[in-house]
Amino acid sequence: MVELINGLLFILENLHSHDPPILHCDFNPKNIIHSSMSPLNLTIIDFGIARFLGEIIPQPMAYTPGFAAPEQIFSEKLFLQSDYYSFGAFIYYTITGIIPPNSEDRHKLIKDPFVNIESLVPDIDKNLAVLINTCLKMDYNQRPKSINEIKKILQGKFKSTYIITIAPGNKHKKNKEEL
Repeated sequence: MVELINGLLFILENLHSHDPPILHCDFNPKNIIHSSMSPLNLTIIDFGIARFLGEIIPQPMAYTPGFAAPEQIFSEKLFLQSDYYSFGAFIYYTITGIIPPNSEDRHKLIKDPFVNIESLVPDIDKNLAVLINTCLKMDYNQRPKSINEIKKILQGKFKSTYIITIAPGNKHKKNKEEL
């Protein structure tokens, strides 16, 4: 799990460091390919709905239920935090095997159907639980504002060596980098 989280954070940090930042907008299990070997080799695919930060969003915008931030579903402006929502949903799903409730349902229903991860996995690392629950906040202003903020929540517990490739192409390939 440590290698996976580090790899995903590295992918997001790389995408968001471009000028303007690239938002993947479809960060879900089908779009993240990984090896079962150590060190973990991650590849992110399907940039079909990726957008630059500040770009006009088509209405309606495509999304994957359970992994898309509310602002993506309701065709509002997207933020770095939009990808952090999907990151949180991906980790939630990876740990529990349960896809988080669709943001559209969470928005419409009087009682939010989202179940905090520590209710499903009582022995989860407390910092990781805080991170996941914070990333899955409906209001983007309540989510982490940067990868550095995510790292602070994890308090340095998630560090390892890994290999990662961002598709398409190899120009973003990194070997044995540490966060």
